[in-house]
Parts: sequence; structure tokens; C-alpha cells
Amino acid sequence: MKVLVTGGSGMVGYRLCEKFVSKGHEVDFTYLSNACDIRGATGHRIEVSSREEVDSLSALRPELIIHCAALTNVDRCEADHALAWKHNVVATENAVLLAKKLGAKITYLSTSNVFRPSQNSYSDSDLPAELPPNNYGRTKLEGEKLVSKSGLPFTILRIDQPYYWTKPWHKGNTVTRTLKKLRAGETVKEVSDWFNCPTFIPAFCDVAYALFQKKLYGVFNAAGPEYLSRYDWAKKTALAFGFAEEKIEPMESDSLNLPVVRPNIRLDSSPVHEKTGVKPIGIEDGLMRMKKDEKKQHGKKEK
Repeated sequence: MKVLVTGGSGMVGYRLCEKFVSKGHEVDFTYLSNACDIRGATGHRIEVSSREEVDSLSALRPELIIHCAALTNVDRCEADHALAWKHNVVATENAVLLAKKLGAKITYLSTSNVFRPSQNSYSDSDLPAELPPNNYGRTKLEGEKLVSKSGLPFTILRIDQPYYWTKPWHKGNTVTRTLKKLRAGETVKEVSDWFNCPTFIPAFCDVAYALFQKKLYGVFNAAGPEYLSRYDWAKKTALAFGFAEEKIEPMESDSLNLPVVRPNIRLDSSPVHEKTGVKPIGIEDGLMRMKKDEKKQHGKKEK
């Protein structure tokens, strides 16, 4: 099958490209500022918020469009609403229009931020908030609406704090940032009052592919199975890679003086694993897999 991944140079999009290539599919991907090579895939420099540029991809005739391209920086989305709308709503509309033109299926990468904070977990069937807690969540929800009302076979996948080894142009994640500081001999201060369901990217790619293979459509939570603080996550990272957990110190998020609050949202992703048969990967297993994969990813293995 011909597959088009928008935002294929991104942290998640890159791994999705690799996954579909490994399964024998013909993969094209878009990038904007980070040109990159993905073995077996073809890259195209495209501004996804430009309808004309996206329409130029019609010649590729993709049968599945996986829309990963987005502005995911929460603070930047809050500071510049027009920019967030351009990259998270207009770009999604363009991806939907391309899929409609070609009769393609569409998969949309979304976020836990479409919900408001709650002491309870959210299931696939729970409705998003009428007003999500930040502009990032609001624009991603608008994207969900465009996809779900498109009339196309669609899959919406909500994730939270994706992590795995990154490429040099990626912004990193809690695990890679923690390890970088620990390996430099630094003490790591991490927030103790932000809670997430960290998503191990290779496991997420397995879920996304299984849904595609089984032709399962709809809205799915596809985050990790554990709900924990960034502080506890960083401690587990230290221990997994042979560092003392005392090198991790807690801090309160208020001390960061950020322009927008990060909501604590717990996604129940068990249904998607039951439907696909893909085993959920928790934090400790994900970290052990990263430790095992480091040599393959970077050509070396360090403490």
C-alpha cells in the first residue's frame, strides 16, 4: 500500500515511517525544516498548511495518510494562536481534503490535552472537553472534528508524552533529557506535580500498524499503561541506566513560571491493546528496551 506520513521527520512520524517501510509498504513523508533520510522512504519538503503544496502530493496517490505534522509546543501554541491554528487546524484540513480527493484512509495523531484534568481516567468513549485546558488542546480538538466528520475511514490516536531515542534535530523527551544531564554528571531537577501516561513510541507504532492491518477505525487512546509524575519517571530512568536515583531531585511546576498549566490527564488505553492484541509497554520495560536498543540507534552503548 502507498502511505503518506505528514511530519515524517518528527519524533513519532519518523518511527511510523520506519514501521510501515519494514512491513513492505511504499512510504512517502513530508518535512518542513528538518530534511532527513529514512531508509526505504521518500521525503518531500512541504508546508502542510499550504493547500497548494499539499495538493501537489496528489501525484503520489497515497491510499493511507497518517497526519502527524503539528505544532506541539504547548507554550508557543498559547503565545501565538494564529500560528497554532495554521499548523494544527489548517494543516489538518488540507490533509483531510487530500484524503477526500484520493479516497484515502486517514489516521490523525492527537493528544490527551483534548480533555480537562480529572481524578478519573478517560476512556475512548469519553467526550473531549468543550473547552480543553490550553490552546494546544483546543486546536488539536478542532483537528479531531475535521477528521471525524470527513466521511472517510478514519483513526484518531491520542497519546501522551512519547519517548524513545531521538535524532539530532528532535527536541528530546523526559528520558533523553534526563540521561543527557546524568551522563554530564549533573543533578536532574524534575517536576513532581505533573502526571502523565508516557507513551513508548515503538509500542505506539505497533498499535497504529495493528489498527491499520485489522481495519479498525474510530477514536482510540493509545498512551502508555502507567500514570506517574515526571519526577518518578526520571528516577526510573536513572535506575534503569545505572545511576543513583538520588541524582534526581523534585521540584514544583510553579517554580518554572510557565505561561500555561500542564494538565494532569490519565488516559485508559487498555481497550486498544485488547482490540489489537499488542502488548502494552510500561515504563520499566520501555526503558529496558531503550537500553538494549541504544547501540543500534547510536552506534554505542554508555552508562
